[in-house]
Amino acid sequence: MCFIAIIRNIWFNKSKSKFNLITILFITIVCSILTYKNVFSLFSVLATIIYTYSLWKVSTTKYKLLGIFVNLLMIIYNLSIKSI
Repeated sequence: MCFIAIIRNIWFNKSKSKFNLITILFITIVCSILTYKNVFSLFSVLATIIYTYSLWKVSTTKYKLLGIFVNLLMIIYNLSIKSI
């Protein structure tokens, strides 16, 4: 997921077209299917998808509000894999 996030950030800095959003979301979903372990692994995928959408939108308010939800999902995921 980190590699996809790097590509997403570079790509979104150049252009925030709808095609770029759909392409990144498709790649994220395909990678999540390939790396699926349990239900908790979907939390990081969902957080990545929500964060990607919030980056694509230019609204700072949406970015901040969705960021709270993304962080909660990542905390739950980290607790499930005992990363904290």
